[in-house]
This record gives sequence, C-alpha cells and structure tokens, in this order.
Amino acid sequence: MTDLEVGQRVACKIRHAAHAIVEAGRCIPIPDGVSNQDASIYRLISIVMQGIHKAQVQLGWEVAVLGLGSIGNLAGQVAPAAGSTHVHGFDPVGWRRDLASQSGFDAVSDSTEIGTLTDRFQAVIEAT
Repeated sequence: MTDLEVGQRVACKIRHAAHAIVEAGRCIPIPDGVSNQDASIYRLISIVMQGIHKAQVQLGWEVAVLGLGSIGNLAGQVAPAAGSTHVHGFDPVGWRRDLASQSGFDAVSDSTEIGTLTDRFQAVIEAT
C-alpha cells in the first residue's frame, strides 16, 4: 500500500521501538473506528497468532500456555477462537496466574505443576 496520507494512523511489523522509518508498503491503515489503545496491541497479537498457528490448535483441543506475561495471557485468550475447549496456564508468579484466571483461562497453576499434567494437552504454547 502506498496511498497513505501524512498524519494517517498506521500499524506495521517492526521491532520494538519508540520511532521508526518504514516503507509505506509495510504499513496497514488503522480504521477510523479503532482506538489507539486497541490498535496498539496489533504487534503483540501478530506474535500470538504465530504461536497459535504453529501449534495448529484445533477444535476440541486442550492447550497449555507456559508463561503468563503479555504474550502468554493473550495466547490463552485467543486459543478458544482457534477451537480450544480448555486452556490451562502455568506461571511461577501469583499475580500473573490471577490475571489469567480473570482473563478467561479455564485453569491456572504454578509452573512447578507442569510435569504432572503434560500428557493431557494436545498443544503447548511456550511464552516464557
């Protein structure tokens, strides 16, 4: 896309930075109805979607998410859209587990419990 206007809001795949010079063809216009806050998650969601895609999450699968930081928490929220019927998150940090529970995870556990549950999952998304 090269028909962008000066001042137009765009999203693009770049490394994490405060500022960047990017070719117009690598930018995606942000629709008028999308807030800056919602648009700001574009890059994080693109990373999450790669994990969901590579895990080939399918209808009825139980998914484990290892690490419940920003990427892991979002992966657990997106997995049901790919068909997962149960998402279990693992993290050593209590407040991250609490946030994942509030964000719709079916279950959360301390990371020390991973070994006792690994056989039940069809996909594991590592987001540590």
